[in-house]
Amino acid sequence: AVAADGSIDVVDCVLRLVDRSLVMFEPEEDRYRLLETLRQYGADRLAEAGETEEVRARHARYFLALGERIAPELTDARFFAARAVLAPELDNLRATADWCVESGQWTELGSAALGLWYFLSESAPVDCAAWLRNVLGHEAALDDQMVVDCLGELAYCEAAGFGNYTEAAGLSELSHARAHAAGAQASAAAWLAQSLGAAFTGEPA
Repeated sequence: AVAADGSIDVVDCVLRLVDRSLVMFEPEEDRYRLLETLRQYGADRLAEAGETEEVRARHARYFLALGERIAPELTDARFFAARAVLAPELDNLRATADWCVESGQWTELGSAALGLWYFLSESAPVDCAAWLRNVLGHEAALDDQMVVDCLGELAYCEAAGFGNYTEAAGLSELSHARAHAAGAQASAAAWLAQSLGAAFTGEPA
């Protein structure tokens, strides 16, 4: 999805790199990895070829598609299986979020892809909060649903990541109000429930 452009046999290339110990295969995880020095070398060669942005965009769109596909599973009984799929991809998800923010591709962050943010809010809350605030700083480029969901995800991040329950409740209430005003009743209900959850966790009385 990322490296193939029709001109090379990616599988053959990877296997030859493994044979030369330039790429590491980790059978227990069924994944291939690069040593950091080789990863940086490859990144430098990609930049010299002027192909960095094209490859970063393909990489990001692959993982946004993963987020779109798996987002519904994060809200039902498949939750733990979905987390197990996303967990090994944390660095890839970070790179995807970085690309979306740095390139201003706000429209790439459709509501379904916010499954990525949901996972990142637990796994990398500091990064996730910064990303979401950056996205919300470009509100004029977002549709109503995107603003609603970003506010809600930021609320979840503040509660689950930092224990800032008062701020989380306020953000959830704002998300609920925006969703209600936009006529998005399902989102309004979801974020109202979250605001109540945040308030209860932080101040049960």
